[in-house]
Parts: sequence; C-alpha cells; structure tokens
Amino acid sequence: MRMRIRTKLLPVLTIVTVLAPAVACLLPAVPACAASSRPQAQLELLDLNGKPRSLGELRGKVVLVNFWATWCGPCIGELPVLAELAERYRAAGFVVVAASVDDAETRDEVEAFARKRGKGLEVWIGAGAGDMAAAGLKGNAVPATLLLDRSGRIAQRAQGAVSPGELDQLIEKLLKEASSGPDSPQRPPISPHKPRGLPEAAAPPLHAA
Repeated sequence: MRMRIRTKLLPVLTIVTVLAPAVACLLPAVPACAASSRPQAQLELLDLNGKPRSLGELRGKVVLVNFWATWCGPCIGELPVLAELAERYRAAGFVVVAASVDDAETRDEVEAFARKRGKGLEVWIGAGAGDMAAAGLKGNAVPATLLLDRSGRIAQRAQGAVSPGELDQLIEKLLKEASSGPDSPQRPPISPHKPRGLPEAAAPPLHAA
C-alpha cells in the first residue's frame, strides 16, 4: 500500500509546496456551508493502543480530522499548528484527530512523531485513500483536513497544510453552534482568543464541503 500511495502523493505534494503562496494569493477562501447542507462524516480506525475508535463517539464536540503520514514533510510541519489549536480550544469542546495513513512499514514511527510534534492530539492509525475519498477529499495527497460541527457533519474541507490562524474564525463559529442531536451537551464558553490574519504565504485555500 505504501508504495502505491507514495507514487501518487509525492508529485502532488511537491506541486502544492511550490505553488502554495501563489494559489493563496489568487483564490480567496470559500465560506463554510450552512449546517442544513453539511454531509455526515464517517471514520472508524484504531488508536495507538489498538482500541477501535470512531467519529461517532466524539459527537457533541467540534472535531478537526487531519490525514497525515510520518514520511510527509508538510504533514510533520503542520502537527504543531494543530496541537496549538487543540490546546487553545479544548476547554470549549474541540478535538483534533490526527488520522495516520502510514502502513505497517512505518506505523511504528507514528507514536514517536506525534509525541514530539503533536502533543494533545488524538492519534488514530490505519487510515487510507478510501477514507479520504469517502469524506469528499479530492486526490490522494496528504495533508488533508476535515472540520466537523458538533453533530459530526463536515463543515469544511482543506487540501494542503493548515497555516496558523487559518481556521480560528470557523472553529469559533462552530463552537457557538448547538448540536442537532438529542443528547447534545451544554455548550461551554469559547476561548477569548482573537483569530490572527492569514500569513502572506499561506496554505492552499479552504473549499466548502
């Protein structure tokens, strides 16, 4: 599996890395879609202890799902950004799931990478191109990100690495929304953090779900 994914991913990642600043300048971010039109996200993987995990158990929280790999440079560089988001909004009901697409050959390296660069993330293993396609992510390139509302529905998709400050406004908006489920927990207050502006050389813009 690893060789097949690498063959497809690496050329795409190279192009994204080189062209990211130009793309960010040319294409504005697309607003997230309305709650009523958001598709449901499904993902069932294992955590680092081999325990089955699913997005269903995280209903009631705003969840960021990031598909990444230990052999992907942009992915590794992005982990600290995601860890900072997880720390900032955890008390408000926000969780980051780092879904590794590493196969058996490199899976033993996942925990070490996550411990060093992604403290505070929920690290799951066993993801693949099929999971990304099912979530509506185009192509097989990582990193790729989903942002889910409290009902587990996809509010936003992002292809390419997430830049500091890029998702703050949308995360805070989703944290203010109530879950549509019958067992929705009471919503805690969100962080008073004011979102920062996008850097000049940002990652490729977000695309509506």
